[in-house]
Amino acid sequence: PSATATLNALSLSVGTLSPAFASGTTSYTASVTNATSSITVTPTVTQAGATVGVRVGGSGSYTAVTSGSTSGALRLTVGANTVEVLVTAQDGVATQTYTVTVTRMAAPTVTSPTSALVTATGATLGGNVTADGGASVTARGVVYALTSANADPQIGGTDVTQVAADAAGTGVFTKAVTGLTAASAYSFRAYATNTEGTSYSTVGTFATPSATATLNALSLSVGTLSPAFASGT
Repeated sequence: PSATATLNALSLSVGTLSPAFASGTTSYTASVTNATSSITVTPTVTQAGATVGVRVGGSGSYTAVTSGSTSGALRLTVGANTVEVLVTAQDGVATQTYTVTVTRMAAPTVTSPTSALVTATGATLGGNVTADGGASVTARGVVYALTSANADPQIGGTDVTQVAADAAGTGVFTKAVTGLTAASAYSFRAYATNTEGTSYSTVGTFATPSATATLNALSLSVGTLSPAFASGT
């Protein structure tokens, strides 16, 4: 009997193998959208009489698949999923395992809303994009609003101002915002966007100080002010 334990072809129902399939290459990657909760694989053996089994997750038994036919549905969790295709040669001894790491993408993860250098009319706001969800982060920044108008700001929300960071990607970022109202409470979130959507940090808050530096009244223990006191005088 033959000891050949290779595939002649391997395809996925969703996603594209990288690198392109070659019989002698046993390790691949592929990415699918967050909406894709399962995939199937179609393996074709090189030598008639060899058998094929598939599994996902790196543990448990293999499920037999007829060469050239589609496997059953393989469920995917968000993140990296290891799909293994085990080929057993006609002799029942020689084996070869092909591995496909399928990443089910998700929206980014954003944490740690920060506020600093708060003045009467400005502040430096930011956050931390801790994970890209398997797809490049194409935009990130902050959204804010007067707490009295919108305590849960999101892009496009009522009275919400969106300010994009200077660069996309992951990691800590900050952005200066201006045009704030003095002596006011604000709510804000950091956000990040990839092909799977936009995610937000938890809500952060800060308050701008008053810029008022005037007196409301002034009197003397003896004598009379001339002219009579006025705040603007």
